[in-house]
Amino acid sequence: MALIAESALSTIWIDDVPESPVRFEFTDEYGNPANINEWDHFRARLYSPALLAVRTVTGSNHGNHIDLPFAAPSFAEESGIYSIVFQFWNDEDEPVSAAPFQFVVEERDGWLSIYDARALWADAPTDDVYLFQLLESAKTQCATYAPTLGLEDSVPVNYRQAQLMQVRAVYMSFISNQNDSVGVDGYQVRTFPLDWNIKALLRPKSGRPVMS
Repeated sequence: MALIAESALSTIWIDDVPESPVRFEFTDEYGNPANINEWDHFRARLYSPALLAVRTVTGSNHGNHIDLPFAAPSFAEESGIYSIVFQFWNDEDEPVSAAPFQFVVEERDGWLSIYDARALWADAPTDDVYLFQLLESAKTQCATYAPTLGLEDSVPVNYRQAQLMQVRAVYMSFISNQNDSVGVDGYQVRTFPLDWNIKALLRPKSGRPVMS
């Protein structure tokens, strides 16, 4: 039986720490509640975007859910996709692992956040992890093509607009050709070239006066 962790935890800002423990419940691959009471012990290990273990919580007598504390100091020192792997076992038994639970940690860097994208794009993907991947891919492409910003410069509106246009283009490319998809939960963020409209937003041409 597959174990799948479910929680209201989805996306937080870097350096944010949930004030209360976060509850995790478990289902099987068909969405039916899973009975984790059959195991006496559990371990929850948190992995950074670089897949480094940054925190481990162990316990016993957990009931049929797990309440994980995310107390200070903050575990999130970088933005990206974090994973929590739960393991359950009885004494002298091999641990049983649940599928990794993934959530997003975002940085306030001036580019579009998941919240921004959903406010501007009614048909944005509902999966936070996938939408974050799309936004990061588009941000990298736009930042690479656009004039380099100084360390103290804010991200211009036209850069954010170009990022949104590119996110939508990559997503439409994906859903029109799903045979190429491999990645998180079956998703892949494909590299899709910037079109001339997006390039024009990022590097607008200066007008020249007309001589008469």
